Amino acid sequence: MAQFSKKSLDKLSTVHTDLITLFSECVKHRDCTVTSGLRTREEQQALYAQGRTTDGNIVTYKDGIDRRSNHQTGDAVDVVPYPTMWSDIEELKSFGNFVQGLAIGLKKCGLIQSNITWGGDWSFKDYPHYEIKT
Repeated sequence: MAQFSKKSLDKLSTVHTDLITLFSECVKHRDCTVTSGLRTREEQQALYAQGRTTDGNIVTYKDGIDRRSNHQTGDAVDVVPYPTMWSDIEELKSFGNFVQGLAIGLKKCGLIQSNITWGGDWSFKDYPHYEIKT
């Protein structure tokens, strides 16, 4: 059975308890890694700058000030299957669909209280992103 690295556990520990419960169960079935948990305003602004004023691809439309990310409140987490093949969109979709099904099941069992939204369902695809739906 897979388990999270210390680095992943440290990131996961910074987010909403329902996300912790979801991904603690998820890793028992699908090996995965947490790439981002709680972010400071400065971290969010640095991500927003990517593809705009710094090198890289645009990865977010949340600037951290006027449009705050749910990462800034601990209501979002980025998780990918391990090992991660960023170019394998079908694997990212498969993993996202698995996580969504697991979230529905955990909510029906009363183990989590929140509805979880997946960034893979958005028009701007953010396959690693999961957040508490508000």
